[in-house]
Parts: sequence; structure tokens; C-alpha cells
Amino acid sequence: MYKANEKKNNKFCGKAFVIFNNQNVATKINDKLHVNSTKRVIKYIWKKIILCRARREDKPFTFKTQKAGEPTDIFWENLPITTATRFKRSMVSFLLMGCLLVFSFCCNLIFGLFKDSLERQYEDNGENFKIHHSLILMFYNILNAMVISFFNISLKGLAKILTEYERHDSYTPYTLSLAAKMILAMYINTAIIPLCVNHNEKYWFSSTGLISDIFYNTLSICFVGPILYFYDPTHLLKVCKRKREVKKGDKSTLTQRELNELYEGQEISLENRYTSAFLIILVCSTYTVLLPILPIICFFGFCYQYCLVKYMLVNHNTRPREVSHFIDFSATNIFVLILLVNGGSIWYFLTRLSDAQNFIAWLPLLLAGGLVLLPISYAEKVFKINEVRKSDEDTYESTIMKHHFNYQSSNPIGKDGKISFKRLSSYAVQDKFKQKDIIWGNLEKDIMNYPGLKKLISTDANPLGMQDFSPLPPRPLMERKSMRSKMSICQSDSDESEDERKYKTTKNILNSIYRDNKKNERNRSDTLKDKLTKIVEQSEDCPESEDENNLQAIGINLKKQKSSTETATFRNDEESDKSPSRVRSKKTVSEVEESKEMESSSSPSGSYSGEGESEESESHDNSESHENSSSHDNSESHENSENH
Repeated sequence: MYKANEKKNNKFCGKAFVIFNNQNVATKINDKLHVNSTKRVIKYIWKKIILCRARREDKPFTFKTQKAGEPTDIFWENLPITTATRFKRSMVSFLLMGCLLVFSFCCNLIFGLFKDSLERQYEDNGENFKIHHSLILMFYNILNAMVISFFNISLKGLAKILTEYERHDSYTPYTLSLAAKMILAMYINTAIIPLCVNHNEKYWFSSTGLISDIFYNTLSICFVGPILYFYDPTHLLKVCKRKREVKKGDKSTLTQRELNELYEGQEISLENRYTSAFLIILVCSTYTVLLPILPIICFFGFCYQYCLVKYMLVNHNTRPREVSHFIDFSATNIFVLILLVNGGSIWYFLTRLSDAQNFIAWLPLLLAGGLVLLPISYAEKVFKINEVRKSDEDTYESTIMKHHFNYQSSNPIGKDGKISFKRLSSYAVQDKFKQKDIIWGNLEKDIMNYPGLKKLISTDANPLGMQDFSPLPPRPLMERKSMRSKMSICQSDSDESEDERKYKTTKNILNSIYRDNKKNERNRSDTLKDKLTKIVEQSEDCPESEDENNLQAIGINLKKQKSSTETATFRNDEESDKSPSRVRSKKTVSEVEESKEMESSSSPSGSYSGEGESEESESHDNSESHENSSSHDNSESHENSENH
């Protein structure tokens, strides 16, 4: 990708999209060249800052590789933004978020001082202490929780604006950056700032202390936040505008696209869902030591949010856009930090509440710190995180199961990403007496005339019409073994080029498939002939149905087309089976007159109607006259001999 410059020529912006013919090759190259971001930062600090090494001019630049996302996931207009520019913008966004957190801290500090003065005022008056004191302090605690919720909403809006200012190159890093900002800012606003305001441990368990603030803050993030998500202000504005446009009627000036947007629900926000979930977990893991009822509250909060989000997703939200699976991997890595937060909170609160040194308080912190300091690769092996990631790899089977609309799922490629000749051999005839035969000669001609045959052999290209073929059920084991043996025989001399050998291999395989299907035509015609014979024998007893009439008409057409496997009558003649072809001679005028006389003498119950099928009706009438008299027998044998 290139970025435009008015003064100079176009310059390379530092990003390139490489397309491979094989999916496995792209995966191997990515695994080989992928470098962790943490290792890159440590290497840069060690060489540039500590060792003060300058980069040599003859040394090539290092580059970072990763799997490209879907085209709809990429922000093409943000690709010219360099990493250094994006880093500077991220620092500006974190600085502005910090300023808003400082303002929130000041507001919480003012509320804390006001509650302390109010508590000292009511301590002097013993008469109204039990009633007025508890109610007023509860009101101020709830008001303090509402103020924290207001700042959480403000932090969400500011984080969204600043993340758009950073101009990420795709929707996936945008979502990760926005979720990280919101989780960190809201956790500091909900859990850390109340701890800083109530720094004196003597007043932690008072009615205006730390425990009271955390209790109401937890209720707020568990139950108040989802209510605001349900009653979205933007959706309410859409409803009001929709009603106003309905009242206008024909006088409405909105376009069809604008009207469609009015009736569309809001898109589900992944960053908000991750933020609300991890915020509850972080607050619960931080203050469970002081408030053991928090896990129960958080459990009911999770259930409440799950039901509400599911209802909104099914009834109101639009379909979310596709994002990369790195979002899930990044979310699972946060759980390691949650363990560190839990261990640090146990150590901090137990050491503050106890005068003596307590080894039990240090034990969770040491375990959590050791887990965080472990190498990531070793931790993944111990906790089998790699197995979870392997199950989500973009393999051939998982791609078909997850993305049914993917290009590869509708093409005859194998697990190696190339054209599979065995898959080509599985396409065959599935007529079931409905004349849906696939002519393999035409298939061979189409493939051989395909201009990209050379690319077809080595890539996952798809000839026109290949996706329209319906595969057969799995072949028996003996047929698959014979197919493997035929495929192994199809080899050319070493003197020929690779393209010629592949071309001949494809041609030989298709010819063998064509010959196999030709052999099966005779068996199918015999089965069809037996069915027609049974229908003719039972035609006197039961009326003909539509399916039988269609079947008889199909049999008549099949007899016309495939004269090599059929006879003029419905008798199983051994001589007729041995003969390779039948040639019907022209009837003389006397034979036609004899057939008309026999038609008038025979009953019509044993014959069936067909368009222009005089020869078949003659055979049926002759068979009936053979049952009535011996004279009809002679005429029938005479006619059959002439037909043969």
C-alpha cells in the first residue's frame, strides 16, 4: 500500500498484503516469521537504548507478519498511518483519559469528605442517630454510586472518540484498544479511586466507608449498566423519529436508505460486552476478601446480563460484523492478570488489617506473581492453551463448518489446498430414474478446454460449472481401492514436463471415470426394464398412477436413446442381451396393415399410451393375442424375427 505526498512521489506506507495459492503455505510462513510484540520491544530497548547500537545501512529492516483479516474488517483509509504516529496518538488519548479520571477522583473525594462530616455531625445527636443518620447516609452512598456510573458512561464515550482518533488499520485492533481503555479506566474509577478516597483502614467498615461504596458500586455495574444498554438513547431517538415520519405520510422527504436505518436496531458492541464482563470479575476478585457476598452478587449480575443481552441480540440488534479470532485470545490472556489482581488484593488487605507480618498474606501474591512471570510458551503448555487455539485454526474442515459461504467450501479442493483428483472422481450420476445423467464426455471436454488448466492442477482454482455437480454417496471400499490403483497407474515418463504429465494424468483419470460409468449404464437399464415389465403385468388389475405413467414414458425414451442395451419387446431374451446393437428395419405396407388388424382384434387393457410409440404398442398387442389364439403367436414371432 502506498500513501500520497504532494511534494514527493508516492511512498510505501509500510504495509503489504501477500496472497498465496495455498492456505497451508501462508500459515507456515506466518508461524515462521511471526515475532511477539513484547520481544520486539525488549529487543529494541536492549539494542537502541542500553547498548546504543546504531542500525547498519546494509542490514535489512525487520518486519512483522500476521494473518490478514476479512476485507470488511480492514480500514483501508487508515493504512498509510505509521506505527510511530499511532503510538503518539495513543499517548495523547491515554493522557486525556487520565485527566478525566483525575476529575472523577476529585468528585469522589469531595463526596467522601462530605459524608465524613455528616457522620460526625450525627454522632453528637444520639436521638436521631438510628433513623435519620442511616437513611441520609444511604441516600448519599447511592448518589455517590450514581456519580461513578455517570463517569463510567463518560469514560466510554471519550474512549470511543479517542480510539477513532488513533486510526487503527482494522476493526479488530480498534475493538481491542477500545476495550482495553474502557476496562482500565472503569476499573480505576470503580475500584481504585474509592480505595484512595477511603485510605484510612479504621473507617473501612463504617456506614460511609470503603465497604459501603464498593457494595453500591458493584450493584451499579451489575444491574444499572444493562438497563442503560436495554434503553439505549439512540434507539429511543430512532423510535421518536420513526413515529414523526409515519405521521407525515406522503410528505416525508427521507430516502429508502434512511428509512431502513430508522427501522434497524443497534449493532451489538463487542467492546461493551467484554468491558462489562471483565469489570465485574475484576471488582469481585479485588474486594472478595473484605466483602465475601460479592461473588454471589456478581453471579446474579452475570445471569441478568446474559438474559438481557440474549434478548437484545435475538429481537433488536443487527447482525454483528466479522472480526478476527485474536479478540478471544486477548480476552483469555486477561485472566492471568486477574489472578495477579486477586493475589495482590489479598496481600494488601491482610497486611493493612493485621499488625504482625502474616505469611499467608504473601502466599497468594507470590503464586500469582510467579504465574505472571512464567514464560508464555511454558504457561500455554502447562494449561493446554495451545490445544484451545488449535481447535480454532483455519483448517479445511473448520472453514467449511464455520463459514459455509466461503469460497473454499464450494470448490473441489483437498486438505492440502490443491485440486483433489479423488474428489473429482466422486462426482458421478445420480438419476434415480429421473434422467439427471451427467455426461462425462462433456465434463472431460470442459475441463480440457478450460484455459487455466495449468493453474488448476497446482492451485485451488475452480473451473466453471464444477460447483453445480452433486456428489454421490461414499463409494464401497473395493471401488475406492480400484480407483487408487487406477490413479497410481496414471503416470507418465520422466522425460515429459511436469505440466504435460499433470495434463495426461487428469485426462486418464477422467477417461477411467467415463468408462466405469458406461459399464454401469447396462445395469441401470436392466433394472429399469424389470420395473417396466412389472408395471405392464399389473396394469390389468390396478389403474395406472401418474408416477407409473411418467416411469413408462421415461422407459420409452430411454429405449430410443440406448438401443444397444434394449430390445423391441419386454421379454428377457438371452440372444438379445448378447447382441451388441439392434437395427430396426423399415416396415413394409403389408406389415403395417397386419398390425392395424391386430390392434382392432386385441383388447386395449394390456397396452399403455405413448407419443408416437407404434412399435411398443405392437409388441403389447401381439403379446395379448398370443394368450388368446395360436394364430397371433405366429404373427408375433414373425414380427419379432423381422425386428431382430
